[in-house]
Amino acid sequence: MTIRRRTNQVVRNAAIIALAAIVSLAGCTKDVTPGADTKTSAGVDLPASPTSAQIAQRTGLSFPTSMQDFRLVNTGDAVDISFNMAANEVDTFASGSGLTLTDGGRVIRHSWPVFEQNPAGGVSSGTITKDSLRADVEVASTGGSRVTVRVAISNA
Repeated sequence: MTIRRRTNQVVRNAAIIALAAIVSLAGCTKDVTPGADTKTSAGVDLPASPTSAQIAQRTGLSFPTSMQDFRLVNTGDAVDISFNMAANEVDTFASGSGLTLTDGGRVIRHSWPVFEQNPAGGVSSGTITKDSLRADVEVASTGGSRVTVRVAISNA
């Protein structure tokens, strides 16, 4: 194989990998996407790629203004979310969402595509149900100024 042919093959493979990465990240957003697909997934009564605003409306979750690193995966039978927020907004998030958090409790018992099963630090958790949806919520703290919130949404 010539150097030129090998170089072309490497460039083509890199382009394919970059395109696959872009396509896979396209569904992870907290902003409204103009013309977004609004069809309901097969399992969970939410759009296939819901925004945080759509999730808030359907579940009653009150996302904080300090929310960062919002990640979402729709697995078909559940929507998995992870984000970071200021630790001093946890009580406001919980009360605004109608959520009672229990220290040391676990409501998410397995790994998901956007978070690991056993986070470091303390975990508090709770569940809310609105209409046909159930949101299991865990807040994982490592003692710093930010916490990680994990949400698993499924049909009630």
